[in-house]
Parts: sequence; structure tokens; C-alpha cells
Amino acid sequence: MAALFRKSSADSQGCQWEPQWSEIYPHIPKPDAPDADKTEAEEYLATVGIQCSKLAMNPTSCHGCPDNPAGKEKQDAQEHDKRLIEDHGYELQLTQRLYTASRLGLLTDWNLTEEEFQNLAVFQAEVQKRSRG
Repeated sequence: MAALFRKSSADSQGCQWEPQWSEIYPHIPKPDAPDADKTEAEEYLATVGIQCSKLAMNPTSCHGCPDNPAGKEKQDAQEHDKRLIEDHGYELQLTQRLYTASRLGLLTDWNLTEEEFQNLAVFQAEVQKRSRG
């Protein structure tokens, strides 16, 4: 979810979105990797407490990401973001609506599916992070 929130490119020391990037990047499969590798990566990422919502949504998202400190991909950042919005636009729109409803006191946690709750938590964390500076 926070993958759609963009800042400037990361420096060569690590990813601006994921403090553990240098430790986890070797475990990130390429997009064309077998499903078993992707599942294994998802399970691994779930154990390390990642902060990057791009990785939370897709365990291969470092590859092709304009913020990837490895710099191996030369994909244009706007095209990458456009694809993310196309792929996850519905989830983003729904989560924005859920966030607004929660701020208005119209939701309680038992009104949400697990997926909605997780997306809302990521979205809210990103909003709070941005409000702090």
C-alpha cells in the first residue's frame, strides 16, 4: 500500500522504504521466479517485520522498483508507479475510503476483513509517518 507513496530515490546505502533492505534483498526473487520461490520469500518477509508496503503486497517488488538501491533496473519511475496504481488501484481506493470512514468513527475493527484491516494499518502507518515529517 505505501508503495504508492513516493519520495526521492534511495541512496546507495539502502532503501528509503525498508531499513532492512541490505539484509532482505538477497531473499527477494525476480518477478519471473517460480511460485514456490515467491511463496518462500513471502514467508520470510513475514518473519522479519518489513516496513515497505511494496514488499508487503508483492515479494518481488524490489525488482523494477525505481527506489531499488541496487540500481540494476533502469525502469522509469513514473511507469512503475503507474503500473502499481493500475494493479492495486482498487485496493488503494478502498483503503482510502476505509481510512476516511475510520477517522469519522464509522468503522470498528470487527467491520473489516483481515485483508482490509491489514491494508488500513499499512495506510495509516504511512499517513502517520508522513505527518511526522
